[in-house]
Amino acid sequence: MSWKYRGKEYTELPEEYFGFVYIITHRETGKSYIGKKQFKSLNTRRPLKGKKRKRRIIKESNWKNYWGSSEYLKEFIQEEGLEKFDREILILCTSKSSLTYNETRLLFENNVL
Repeated sequence: MSWKYRGKEYTELPEEYFGFVYIITHRETGKSYIGKKQFKSLNTRRPLKGKKRKRRIIKESNWKNYWGSSEYLKEFIQEEGLEKFDREILILCTSKSSLTYNETRLLFENNVL
C-alpha cells in the first residue's frame, strides 16, 4: 500500500522536500491519525582513523513503509488489516520547522489536542 498525494500514488523520493504531514484514515469508522514524517534521516558517525571530524551520513528514511508512531494505531492496523486504511500526504514541507508547524496547525484545526 503506497501513499497518496492529491489523488495520485506517491512513490518517488523528492529532493526539494524535507518531509510531509500525513493522515491515516480507517475507512469503516472514519477515525484518523495525523502525523509527520521526514524523507531522509541524518546519522552521525565517529571520525575515520586519523581524522577529527565526525561523519554525517544522510540516507532515505522508511517513509514508504511507515504507518505512524502511535502504538494504539499500530495495534489497530494489525487487527483490522492494511487494506482497510488509507494513507494520504496532506502537505509537503521544505524544512524541519515548516514540518513541525504544519503538523501542529492541522492538529489544532482538527481539534485533536
